[in-house]
Amino acid sequence: KLGYGDNESRIAPTLVRNGYVWQSISAGRYHTCGIVATAEAYCWGYNGNGRLGDGTYNSTVPEPRARVVDIMDGWQSIVAAYAHTCAVTVIGEGYCWGSGGSGRLGNGTSGTRRRPTLINGLHEWEMISSRWYHNCGVTTDGAIHCWGSGGSGQLGDGRLSTSGLPVRILAAW
Repeated sequence: KLGYGDNESRIAPTLVRNGYVWQSISAGRYHTCGIVATAEAYCWGYNGNGRLGDGTYNSTVPEPRARVVDIMDGWQSIVAAYAHTCAVTVIGEGYCWGSGGSGRLGNGTSGTRRRPTLINGLHEWEMISSRWYHNCGVTTDGAIHCWGSGGSGQLGDGRLSTSGLPVRILAAW
């Protein structure tokens, strides 16, 4: 998961020498993803459920070489979660892939996807934040939407239920 091509732990920050110029990075439970200066996304680590987004189910990719399937406009941000990944393109489209359990991919199903899958709804995303079984995102108009597991109220819609589609949070900020 650290991107060095080995299974060693590191107790101090160590440069990953791979020639990429990184713009952002996100560490999930079993995988890590990042965006490079050319707006390409790379993920590495454990690829169960296709969470690396390269179209495969390879068990482990030890270095930043699993390139996320290209999106024509390029990637703006990415977040690695427990068993899935979500990202926003430079034109504000939101995508998720990996395990779709509890509706966490936002496409209305609970199936696994090994390639980026568009989040349902006509939203232009500013950013998305992901956790174990749910996600929340902010759209360019400042609205908050959440989807996935909501059994403990984490979707913020006043219910204790799961939603496979983004639910707008009606709160005053």
